[in-house]
Order: sequence, then structure tokens, then C-alpha cells
Amino acid sequence: MMSPGRSVPSLLSSFRATHGIGGFLTQGLAPEVARATLMRGLKFTLFPAIHQRMYGKPPAEGTVGTKLSAACATAVPEVLLIMPLEAAKVVLTTDAEKKFGNSMAKAIGHVVETRGVGGLMTGYAGVQYRQMAWGAGYFTSIGFFKRKVAAALSPVMLGPDKKPTPEHAMATDLLSGFAAGVAPSPPPSPGPRPASCRWRGRS
Repeated sequence: MMSPGRSVPSLLSSFRATHGIGGFLTQGLAPEVARATLMRGLKFTLFPAIHQRMYGKPPAEGTVGTKLSAACATAVPEVLLIMPLEAAKVVLTTDAEKKFGNSMAKAIGHVVETRGVGGLMTGYAGVQYRQMAWGAGYFTSIGFFKRKVAAALSPVMLGPDKKPTPEHAMATDLLSGFAAGVAPSPPPSPGPRPASCRWRGRS
């Protein structure tokens, strides 16, 4: 894996020599796809259920404060479940010696063998911060963006009876979801760094 003290160009050159150009796209791809799929499935399934459980009403009837706290609570089980995949992704993307053959199972097995089950939680705080920040930003802002986008599209996408069309609703959901997803991105950006940095120089 990564060696401390080496320059970025040196690391990139070593990685390319080992894995080829394609390695920049394929190394760690399986755990990344699995992590992203599981993360989104958990986030959007658990959030409304947790909000309902905490406040006795759906998110649509909640306030910014209730959505914020429910989003933070949702991130806890989400992160606990995705951490093994985060660990596998970091191990494989820093595997300059091609020890694991880009195998997610081998990477996870190596972590457990060398560092115990607790090793899969390396960088937990950084990932928890990232997921909480993104989830809180998304769920507290999605309503605002939906209203703004719907209003902006109304002049050109409302039906003859001035009622929203299916196309208007779909475009509103798509554009507001994109805006709410991008808006909270800057704050959590430092989050993944602790997880990656703690793996440097570890075998």
C-alpha cells in the first residue's frame, strides 16, 4: 500500500507501472459501487422511517430542525454498515504491489487478519462527518430547491389548465434533487481524508 514520504508523482508512476492506465478506473471499483449503492439505499430508506419514529410525522410535515436531527441519526447505522467497504476501497486503491488482485473480499480479509475486526472502522470519524454533513444538507434543503425549481419551470411546463404536468413534476424532482445533492458537497469534502491518511504506510 502507500508508503509515507513519497511524492504524489512518484506514487502515481508506481501505481501506473503496476496496474496500467486502466487501474486508475478499475482499482477499488467494486467496493466503491457497492458502498455507493448501499449508502444511498440506507439513507433514503431509513431517513423517513427515523423521522417518523422520532417525531411522529413524515419529513414533509417536519421542520428544518427535525429533518436535521433525523438526518444525523440516519447517518450512524449507514456509516457502520458501509465502513468495511470504505476500508476495502482504500486498501485496493493504494495497493501499489498488486497484492490483492483488486479483490474486495481479499482486501477486507487482509484488514481483519492483520488489524482485527476493529480495523474495518479505521477513519470512522471522518466518514461519519462526511455522511452527516451531506445528509443534513440534502434533507434540509430539498424542499427549498423543489419550490424554487417548480416556480422557475411553471411558466414553460404547466398544462393548459395551469396545473403541473407529469413532465413538470419529473423535471422538478430531477433538478431539485441534483441541486440539493451538490449544495452540501463542499463542507464534507475533508471527511474522507482521515480515513485515507490513516491507511498510509499500513500493511
